[in-house]
Amino acid sequence: MSGVQIFQHALRMLTGNLGEAIKVSIPLIATLLIVWIVGGEEFFAADATGTDVTSVNPTELLLSLVWAMAGLWTIVAWHRFVLLEEYPNPLPAFHGGRIVSYFLNSLMITILIAVPFGIALAIVGMLVPVLIVFVMIFALPVAVWAFYRLSPLLVAAALGEKMTLSEAWESTKEVSNSAVVAAILTFLVGAALQLAGVLVFAVVPFVGIFGVLAANWATSMVFASLVTTIYGVAVEKRNV
Repeated sequence: MSGVQIFQHALRMLTGNLGEAIKVSIPLIATLLIVWIVGGEEFFAADATGTDVTSVNPTELLLSLVWAMAGLWTIVAWHRFVLLEEYPNPLPAFHGGRIVSYFLNSLMITILIAVPFGIALAIVGMLVPVLIVFVMIFALPVAVWAFYRLSPLLVAAALGEKMTLSEAWESTKEVSNSAVVAAILTFLVGAALQLAGVLVFAVVPFVGIFGVLAANWATSMVFASLVTTIYGVAVEKRNV
């Protein structure tokens, strides 16, 4: 199964269930609007322009945490809708335990991937600083590959299924290369959406902010769909 097929299925999953995707995303969409109203356009300016406008203050930190929680709620609900046919009615069910488990598994995967690469970069930086850029260029695709090899842990957490690191790694053995190709395509789509939002924001900030919000939503949902697809193919042996 090719990476292009996995990517196409992830997109069809989203576009073919757009109405349900919007319903599942109500917590995230509502939170984005609240963040925009409370934090203003400046809150998103750093994401839109790539620069830090102000130092983080307690209000911004609280808004970011609420935003992150709404994002986890939405992603967990999307996994459950696709794989368990758990429909929003009208809001998606709030599974606090599943959300916490999803976050903890995300944190564990991040640490497992970041620590070795961080140590490697530190060693190279001390011994042969000129090679650090090349190491980073090599490390990024490897990190992406490792993340998607372990990504079934996230979906399993959302579904309430028990899975170990070794089981997640073994389950994606046959689709590991395809998953990386699909991840690259997902990144390119997300980057294109973000760039479009940035360009509109730069020209007409009031209108562009909606483009930035829409790009954030679409990028999150395409990612969630890709991880869901990988789980369905690798673990549940579904066809795409």
